Amino acid sequence: MNEEMFKKLTEAKTAEEMIAIAKEYGRELTKEQAEEMLKPADAEGELSDDDLDSVAGGINMPDWAVKYGEDALKLLKFLF
Repeated sequence: MNEEMFKKLTEAKTAEEMIAIAKEYGRELTKEQAEEMLKPADAEGELSDDDLDSVAGGINMPDWAVKYGEDALKLLKFLF
């Protein structure tokens, strides 16, 4: 995964766009996965079990990815 692909995915507006971008980079993405990544991050409330699993395992977010904010976590979970 590289910054170019990550940037394109964060700028995608539809699930179909995300699927096409993933395919362009040799990755497979389902419509359900894309739709989940397009949902805005919940600023308040409890974390889902998936989010808790991600936190418990830890993740080293590349410096260039930090600027994309909390929604980047969804993309990173898929890509790594």
